[in-house]
Amino acid sequence: MTTLVLAVGPIALDAEGERVRAGLAAALGRALQIEVEVRPALTYRELLGWVGRREVQLAWLGPALFVQAHARFGVEPLVRMEREGRASFRGALFVREDAGITTPEQLAGKRVAWVDPDSCAGFLFPRIALAQRGLDPDRLFADMRILGSHGAVVAAVASRQVDAGATFVEHASPDDPTTPIARAGWSGADVPMRAVLTSDPIPGDVIAATRVLDERWRARIVDVLESLDREPDGATAMRSLFQAARLVRATSDDYAPVRDALRAAGVKI
Repeated sequence: MTTLVLAVGPIALDAEGERVRAGLAAALGRALQIEVEVRPALTYRELLGWVGRREVQLAWLGPALFVQAHARFGVEPLVRMEREGRASFRGALFVREDAGITTPEQLAGKRVAWVDPDSCAGFLFPRIALAQRGLDPDRLFADMRILGSHGAVVAAVASRQVDAGATFVEHASPDDPTTPIARAGWSGADVPMRAVLTSDPIPGDVIAATRVLDERWRARIVDVLESLDREPDGATAMRSLFQAARLVRATSDDYAPVRDALRAAGVKI
């Protein structure tokens, strides 16, 4: 193997993101002593397509994409993201604080923005949380839009293009959704937001190996990824691209809740 390709999702597709990806590629290349390319996909579907066609050796995958790729293409998890000591996060439906909406029942007849049908926090888990309250997510809203990214959803809510959106939240205590929100997709937004519904926990994103990765490289790559937070360029990239503080070893069993969520949504896996 002369070049290792790590495919990542449609995140930070600007000049700064290009700089961060280059830094990550350099850090991995130095540690592995091989040329590394960090390749961004324009959509989650494109990312999954690269994996299915075996065009890349490694892929950053959200939980739902990983479960599908594991079932369809035999990818194996190497490491998962851990955010500030939190091994999981949640999905949420959120609104502007001045919207006068405090419960999910008050979303009836409103406009909602989702991230992507393959997004756990931005689609699947909030919809399941609605169903658990007896609310049909396909009938509750007057208008539903798929916007492709968490940032686009937050911007749409902030500008009142929609009344509510779905994104991720991290609570101060991951096991207790009544504790304060430590970080959310709307963190840093100019407009105050509030969550009106949070989902069950979701395991972190994965860096997975496709079938074209030589087995002899796997252990070495895992060791390098686990130490990436101690490399300046690596730590910057993890926070900028993955919102992760560190990477820890993963198993497919970590994603059993996501398999259940996909089946509940009618996705065949």
